Amino acid sequence: MTKTIMNLTLPAILEEIDHVLEEEPYRDYQPLLRSMEMRQELIAYTLSRVHSRYRVIEGHERLTAAVRSLSLTSEERLNIEKVVRQGVYDLLKAVHLQNSASNSSSSSQIISQTELADCLTSVGK
Repeated sequence: MTKTIMNLTLPAILEEIDHVLEEEPYRDYQPLLRSMEMRQELIAYTLSRVHSRYRVIEGHERLTAAVRSLSLTSEERLNIEKVVRQGVYDLLKAVHLQNSASNSSSSSQIISQTELADCLTSVGK
């Protein structure tokens, strides 16, 4: 019988990333933050900083049932939200620093210091 190890925390992380990116301060940066590369960076950032729960799924067991069986505490959900927001902050900061260093002329990914400061101020709220 086939067994699979599943991270039950990952769906909650993905949900929180989507929730955070829908908020007003991030709307201007959605194309950048929703790119596959940046999304993967944010997922990896968050997974490496939160406690994850795993479950062994038997071959016949439904994955959706396993995911539904996980109930996170309020504290765990708040921690995930905090880490996602910090990850967005760090990613935007890294993009800004990278663009500043390379003096790239690609306006779609350049974030002005004022825009970054406004976004980062909103993150702390």
